[in-house]
Amino acid sequence: MIDPAEITSLTLAGIAHRCSEETHRFFKRLEYDPRYCYELFRRAIVDADQEAHTCLFNQYLPLVAGWIERHPAFPTTGEDTQYFVNRTFEKLWHAVTPAKFSRFDNLKSLLRYLKMCSNSAIVDFNRGRELSLIEEGSDSEEMRVAPAPGDLETDTVARVDRSQFWRLIEERLNSEKERTVIYASFVMGMKPAELMETQPEMFDDIKDVYRTKQNVLERLRRDHELVSFLAFAA
Repeated sequence: MIDPAEITSLTLAGIAHRCSEETHRFFKRLEYDPRYCYELFRRAIVDADQEAHTCLFNQYLPLVAGWIERHPAFPTTGEDTQYFVNRTFEKLWHAVTPAKFSRFDNLKSLLRYLKMCSNSAIVDFNRGRELSLIEEGSDSEEMRVAPAPGDLETDTVARVDRSQFWRLIEERLNSEKERTVIYASFVMGMKPAELMETQPEMFDDIKDVYRTKQNVLERLRRDHELVSFLAFAA
Protein backbone atom coordinates (compact mmCIF):
# COMPACT_ATOMS: atom_id res chain seq x y z
CA MET A 1 0.00 0.00 0.00
CA ILE A 2 1.26 3.46 -0.86
CA ASP A 3 2.66 5.49 2.02
CA PRO A 4 0.42 8.36 3.25
CA ALA A 5 3.29 10.79 2.74
CA GLU A 6 3.40 9.88 -0.93
CA ILE A 7 -0.29 10.71 -1.31
CA THR A 8 0.10 14.18 0.18
CA SER A 9 3.10 14.80 -2.09
CA LEU A 10 1.19 14.06 -5.29
CA THR A 11 0.20 16.89 -7.60
CA LEU A 12 -3.43 18.00 -7.59
CA ALA A 13 -3.87 16.53 -11.06
CA GLY A 14 -2.52 13.23 -9.78
CA ILE A 15 -4.83 13.25 -6.75
CA ALA A 16 -7.88 14.11 -8.86
CA HIS A 17 -7.05 11.36 -11.36
CA ARG A 18 -6.61 8.72 -8.66
CA CYS A 19 -9.77 9.86 -6.88
CA SER A 20 -11.71 9.38 -10.11
CA GLU A 21 -10.20 5.93 -10.65
CA GLU A 22 -10.90 4.81 -7.09
CA THR A 23 -14.47 6.09 -7.31
CA HIS A 24 -15.07 4.01 -10.43
CA ARG A 25 -13.67 0.98 -8.61
CA PHE A 26 -16.01 1.62 -5.69
CA PHE A 27 -19.11 1.71 -7.89
CA LYS A 28 -17.98 -1.49 -9.61
CA ARG A 29 -17.76 -3.08 -6.14
CA LEU A 30 -14.02 -3.59 -6.47
CA GLU A 31 -11.42 -3.01 -3.80
CA TYR A 32 -10.60 0.69 -3.68
CA ASP A 33 -8.47 3.19 -1.77
CA PRO A 34 -10.51 6.13 -0.39
CA ARG A 35 -7.46 8.13 0.69
CA TYR A 36 -7.06 9.94 -2.63
CA CYS A 37 -10.56 11.39 -2.52
CA TYR A 38 -10.13 12.24 1.15
CA GLU A 39 -6.95 14.11 0.24
CA LEU A 40 -8.87 15.99 -2.46
CA PHE A 41 -11.39 17.11 0.17
CA ARG A 42 -8.54 18.09 2.48
CA ARG A 43 -6.84 20.27 -0.12
CA ALA A 44 -10.10 21.95 -1.07
CA ILE A 45 -11.12 22.69 2.52
CA VAL A 46 -8.01 22.86 4.70
CA ASP A 47 -5.66 24.32 2.09
CA ALA A 48 -8.45 26.45 0.57
CA ASP A 49 -7.13 25.44 -2.86
CA GLN A 50 -9.56 26.82 -5.45
CA GLU A 51 -8.41 24.37 -8.11
CA ALA A 52 -9.05 21.55 -5.65
CA HIS A 53 -12.52 23.04 -5.08
CA THR A 54 -13.18 22.78 -8.80
CA CYS A 55 -11.84 19.24 -9.03
CA LEU A 56 -13.93 18.14 -6.06
CA PHE A 57 -17.07 19.76 -7.50
CA ASN A 58 -16.57 18.06 -10.87
CA GLN A 59 -15.79 14.71 -9.27
CA TYR A 60 -18.90 14.58 -7.10
CA LEU A 61 -21.36 16.50 -9.27
CA PRO A 62 -22.93 13.30 -10.73
CA LEU A 63 -23.27 11.74 -7.27
CA VAL A 64 -24.88 14.84 -5.75
CA ALA A 65 -27.17 15.25 -8.77
CA GLY A 66 -28.37 11.68 -8.28
CA TRP A 67 -29.15 12.30 -4.61
CA ILE A 68 -31.12 15.41 -5.50
CA GLU A 69 -33.13 13.83 -8.30
CA ARG A 70 -34.09 10.89 -6.06
CA HIS A 71 -35.19 13.15 -3.20
CA PRO A 72 -38.99 12.82 -2.80
CA ALA A 73 -39.41 16.58 -2.42
CA PHE A 74 -37.33 17.55 -5.46
CA PRO A 75 -40.25 17.52 -7.96
CA THR A 76 -42.13 20.03 -5.80
CA THR A 77 -39.36 22.63 -5.95
CA GLY A 78 -39.74 23.66 -9.59
CA GLU A 79 -35.97 24.17 -9.78
CA ASP A 80 -33.46 22.28 -11.89
CA THR A 81 -30.90 19.84 -10.56
CA GLN A 82 -27.92 22.14 -11.06
CA TYR A 83 -29.44 24.77 -8.78
CA PHE A 84 -29.44 22.34 -5.86
CA VAL A 85 -26.03 20.93 -6.75
CA ASN A 86 -24.65 24.46 -6.36
CA ARG A 87 -26.54 25.00 -3.09
CA THR A 88 -25.22 21.68 -1.77
CA PHE A 89 -21.59 22.60 -2.27
CA GLU A 90 -22.18 26.10 -0.91
CA LYS A 91 -23.49 24.52 2.28
CA LEU A 92 -20.47 22.25 2.45
CA TRP A 93 -17.96 25.09 2.02
CA HIS A 94 -19.79 27.20 4.59
CA ALA A 95 -20.18 24.50 7.24
CA VAL A 96 -16.92 22.54 6.98
CA THR A 97 -14.20 25.03 7.78
CA PRO A 98 -10.49 24.16 7.98
CA ALA A 99 -10.81 24.03 11.77
CA LYS A 100 -13.71 21.57 11.58
CA PHE A 101 -12.23 19.27 8.96
CA SER A 102 -10.49 17.13 11.59
CA ARG A 103 -13.93 15.97 12.77
CA PHE A 104 -14.19 13.91 9.60
CA ASP A 105 -11.99 10.87 9.99
CA ASN A 106 -12.54 9.35 6.58
CA LEU A 107 -14.11 9.74 3.16
CA LYS A 108 -17.30 7.98 4.23
CA SER A 109 -18.03 10.59 6.88
CA LEU A 110 -17.41 13.41 4.40
CA LEU A 111 -19.76 11.92 1.83
CA ARG A 112 -22.42 11.39 4.47
CA TYR A 113 -22.21 15.06 5.31
CA LEU A 114 -22.28 16.04 1.64
CA LYS A 115 -25.47 14.01 1.22
CA MET A 116 -26.96 15.74 4.24
CA CYS A 117 -26.14 19.09 2.60
CA SER A 118 -28.02 18.03 -0.54
CA ASN A 119 -31.07 17.11 1.50
CA SER A 120 -30.85 20.31 3.51
CA ALA A 121 -30.67 22.38 0.31
CA ILE A 122 -34.04 21.02 -0.84
CA VAL A 123 -35.72 21.14 2.57
CA ASP A 124 -34.53 24.71 3.20
CA PHE A 125 -35.70 25.80 -0.24
CA ASN A 126 -39.20 24.42 0.23
CA ARG A 127 -39.43 25.76 3.76
CA GLY A 128 -38.32 29.19 2.63
CA ARG A 129 -40.83 29.20 -0.20
CA GLU A 130 -43.61 28.12 2.13
CA LEU A 131 -42.82 30.85 4.64
CA SER A 132 -42.61 33.39 1.82
CA LEU A 133 -46.04 32.41 0.57
CA ILE A 134 -47.39 32.66 4.09
CA GLU A 135 -46.00 36.20 4.40
CA GLU A 136 -47.68 37.13 1.12
CA GLY A 137 -50.98 35.69 2.29
CA SER A 138 -51.00 33.19 -0.54
CA ASP A 139 -54.06 30.94 -0.89
CA SER A 140 -52.30 28.63 -3.32
CA GLU A 141 -53.84 25.16 -3.21
CA GLU A 142 -50.45 23.77 -4.14
CA MET A 143 -48.87 24.93 -0.89
CA ARG A 144 -51.84 24.62 1.47
CA VAL A 145 -51.66 21.91 4.10
CA ALA A 146 -54.54 19.47 3.66
CA PRO A 147 -55.78 18.46 7.13
CA ALA A 148 -56.17 14.78 7.81
CA PRO A 149 -59.29 13.62 9.69
CA GLY A 150 -58.75 13.98 13.42
CA ASP A 151 -55.37 15.68 12.98
CA LEU A 152 -55.76 18.65 15.30
CA GLU A 153 -52.33 20.16 14.63
CA THR A 154 -52.71 20.09 10.84
CA ASP A 155 -56.30 21.33 11.00
CA THR A 156 -55.14 24.22 13.14
CA VAL A 157 -52.51 25.19 10.58
CA ALA A 158 -55.23 25.33 7.93
CA ARG A 159 -57.54 27.54 10.01
CA VAL A 160 -55.50 30.14 11.84
CA ASP A 161 -53.38 33.08 10.73
CA ARG A 162 -50.58 30.97 9.26
CA SER A 163 -47.99 33.73 9.22
CA GLN A 164 -48.26 34.37 12.95
CA PHE A 165 -48.69 30.68 13.69
CA TRP A 166 -45.43 29.70 11.99
CA ARG A 167 -43.57 32.55 13.64
CA LEU A 168 -44.67 31.22 17.02
CA ILE A 169 -43.69 27.69 16.08
CA GLU A 170 -40.26 28.69 14.74
CA GLU A 171 -39.49 30.56 17.95
CA ARG A 172 -40.15 27.41 19.96
CA LEU A 173 -38.09 24.90 18.00
CA ASN A 174 -34.73 24.21 19.62
CA SER A 175 -32.73 22.51 16.88
CA GLU A 176 -32.44 21.79 13.18
CA LYS A 177 -33.71 18.28 13.92
CA GLU A 178 -36.92 19.66 15.40
CA ARG A 179 -37.38 22.15 12.56
CA THR A 180 -36.90 19.40 10.00
CA VAL A 181 -39.43 17.07 11.66
CA ILE A 182 -42.13 19.71 12.01
CA TYR A 183 -41.66 21.14 8.53
CA ALA A 184 -41.52 17.72 6.88
CA SER A 185 -44.59 16.50 8.78
CA PHE A 186 -46.93 19.47 8.52
CA VAL A 187 -45.81 21.32 5.40
CA MET A 188 -44.48 18.60 3.13
CA GLY A 189 -46.75 15.86 4.47
CA MET A 190 -43.88 13.38 4.79
CA LYS A 191 -44.24 10.22 6.84
CA PRO A 192 -41.58 9.34 9.45
CA ALA A 193 -40.24 6.55 7.25
CA GLU A 194 -39.83 8.94 4.32
CA LEU A 195 -38.07 11.48 6.52
CA MET A 196 -35.76 8.81 7.91
CA GLU A 197 -34.90 7.75 4.36
CA THR A 198 -33.95 11.28 3.30
CA GLN A 199 -32.21 12.26 6.56
CA PRO A 200 -30.38 9.14 7.81
CA GLU A 201 -27.53 11.19 9.25
CA MET A 202 -29.87 13.34 11.35
CA PHE A 203 -31.79 10.55 13.09
CA ASP A 204 -30.61 7.40 14.86
CA ASP A 205 -33.59 5.39 13.60
CA ILE A 206 -37.28 5.79 12.80
CA LYS A 207 -38.08 5.76 16.52
CA ASP A 208 -35.94 8.88 16.84
CA VAL A 209 -38.15 10.61 14.25
CA TYR A 210 -41.33 9.67 16.14
CA ARG A 211 -39.78 10.61 19.48
CA THR A 212 -38.62 14.02 18.24
CA LYS A 213 -42.01 14.80 16.75
CA GLN A 214 -43.85 13.68 19.89
CA ASN A 215 -41.57 15.67 22.19
CA VAL A 216 -42.07 18.85 20.16
CA LEU A 217 -45.85 18.45 20.00
CA GLU A 218 -46.11 17.78 23.73
CA ARG A 219 -43.98 20.84 24.47
CA LEU A 220 -46.08 23.00 22.15
CA ARG A 221 -49.30 21.80 23.77
CA ARG A 222 -47.97 22.95 27.15
CA ASP A 223 -47.01 26.39 25.82
CA HIS A 224 -49.50 28.86 27.31
CA GLU A 225 -48.97 31.58 24.69
CA LEU A 226 -49.43 29.15 21.82
CA VAL A 227 -52.47 27.53 23.44
CA SER A 228 -54.04 30.96 23.97
CA PHE A 229 -53.36 31.91 20.36
CA LEU A 230 -54.98 28.71 19.06
CA ALA A 231 -57.97 29.10 21.37
CA PHE A 232 -58.50 32.66 20.16
CA ALA A 233 -58.12 31.66 16.51
CA ALA A 234 -60.61 28.83 16.88
